[in-house]
Amino acid sequence: MKTLEWKWLTANVLAAASALACAPALKTPAEIVDFARAPGVGDVERLFDALRSPVAPIRANGAWALGSKALDDGAKPNHAMIAKHLVRAFNAEWKRSGGPDAAALGAMIRAIGNTGETADGGRVASYLRVLSPSLQGGLTQMALGFAARKVDWAKQLDDAIAKIAASEENPIRKLALIAAARANKPLPAATLEKALASRDAEIRAAAVKVARGSNDVPTERLDRLLQNDADWRVQVEAARTLVHRKESARIADFAVRLWRQIRDNAKELESVKGVVVLAALESLFVAKSLPPAVRVAIEEVYATAKDIGLTTPWVTCRAAMILDAIDKTSVRTRDCGGTRMPTWRRAGLVAELAAKLPRKSEAVTELITSILKTADTRVRAAILPAVVYLEPEVARPVFVEALAGPDPVLAAVAADTIAQQSRIYFKRSNLGMAMMAAARRHARGENVEAIITLATVLGQYPPGEVDAVFHELSAHPEPSVASIGARLDRFHAHLNPKFKRPTKWRGLDAAAAKPAALPRTAKIVTSKGSIEIRFHADVAPRTVANFAELARKGFYNGLDLYVRGSVGMALAGRHTGGSQFFITHSAQPHLDGRYTNFATVIAGLDVVDRIIVGDKIVRVTVD
Repeated sequence: MKTLEWKWLTANVLAAASALACAPALKTPAEIVDFARAPGVGDVERLFDALRSPVAPIRANGAWALGSKALDDGAKPNHAMIAKHLVRAFNAEWKRSGGPDAAALGAMIRAIGNTGETADGGRVASYLRVLSPSLQGGLTQMALGFAARKVDWAKQLDDAIAKIAASEENPIRKLALIAAARANKPLPAATLEKALASRDAEIRAAAVKVARGSNDVPTERLDRLLQNDADWRVQVEAARTLVHRKESARIADFAVRLWRQIRDNAKELESVKGVVVLAALESLFVAKSLPPAVRVAIEEVYATAKDIGLTTPWVTCRAAMILDAIDKTSVRTRDCGGTRMPTWRRAGLVAELAAKLPRKSEAVTELITSILKTADTRVRAAILPAVVYLEPEVARPVFVEALAGPDPVLAAVAADTIAQQSRIYFKRSNLGMAMMAAARRHARGENVEAIITLATVLGQYPPGEVDAVFHELSAHPEPSVASIGARLDRFHAHLNPKFKRPTKWRGLDAAAAKPAALPRTAKIVTSKGSIEIRFHADVAPRTVANFAELARKGFYNGLDLYVRGSVGMALAGRHTGGSQFFITHSAQPHLDGRYTNFATVIAGLDVVDRIIVGDKIVRVTVD
């Protein structure tokens, strides 16, 4: 058997073109969505027919699918062709008798942005500005797509985005500011000042992000926001922007003064003030260089931390990491936080610190390999991502061992870490075969997230030997595993007609077919208080059914929370959908179309703001 390569090559797709000609057509929105969500580029030409469908939802889903595929690196050779068909579909949609379908038009505009073909985007931008001011919101979606592709958008979009950012329409205005921030596009000083004076904290925070790309907002203005803004999100963005401007001393001064106010008060430590101190320290940690004054301030934080509250060990460890990064050592971080900091979480911080230390040095190698020797799986899983900082000949056997071992979590972390490295790094290794063997070995296990991670990584390999893994997963008793297994199985069957496809695709529980019977709300009781959410069962029945089933089984009870409002279901690792979920503090348009928004927070956002890593879910009840 040949060693599997990590990434698809365009040649793999082209070589399968003749076989694709006899693949079944994508006739329903659900089939198009499944095709789009399957990893890999696939045959994007099959989606062009969907753009010409007389059924509006199929046109909309076809455009969305093309936009999703355009974000895959393997689709770059097809970007111009995809954009050409999308512009043609946009023109046809606009001239459609009876008027255009808004959903289809919006999907086409966003998809053009995802291709990164700015000339085509510019033509559409000019068209919309002249003919349809009401659709200018679509321009912000296109701009966000260009930002995701990291390309400089067309000049026609500059004026439009600046105009929208200065408008009074807050939802669209917010997206325009976020798009400008993500694309590193400056906006007029008057527009930014107006946004900074907004009563909407998300608009103020987005304006501070835009300020990173220019000097139109004075440093003193940013410092005042850091010191005095009533919303912690604005303060955090101000700290990050000041770091970008190499104003670390201001942040350190602010952090130590706030620290002095709260360090002896457990209640204050657990408030948003504690969150802001932590965020300020995290901003300093990512700074490329720090002046001596910062060290003095951080040493005070490190030396005066007391063993009270949950926040204190995290503050201590963050301070330790900053000092260790300055000294190019790990002596403080290895033992930070005392008994209140779980060993496996400390190992994760060490892995984070390793990125700031001299790579492939003897000290880093000794540090990582010594932690890998522990028997605690959680500790080994936390340090495993740092293995990439070792010499390749040292790193590969570590990954092979993790993939070949009995623990599905280690195998999943190893696979996900490998997936984020270049093909050159792992050239001529046997990691591909080890991943496939791990997926088959754990396919019938109970760790849903691990199985989905392994399957998703393998989904990026060419059809062939991996097909049997997906076929097996499609019959898994856990609905979320069966769903992704079937989706990948169906996708690979399109590319490999010789593979025997199952006669019946298994999906989620039948309860999802009856949205009206699903619960309407849930209460998430945490160590910081209660959060209530309202489900969107009408648009995400499968995800709601899955979440409700896990909650009733007590799956979430006692689990740790991670810091990340709408509620989204992740799918595992980089692409998770079994049990992980996240609640966003603010608008995150770059997640649109990638994760399922299955609920909205209706009470307890103040609790969300106070949560830090290490807080726990006490229980989840559904109603």
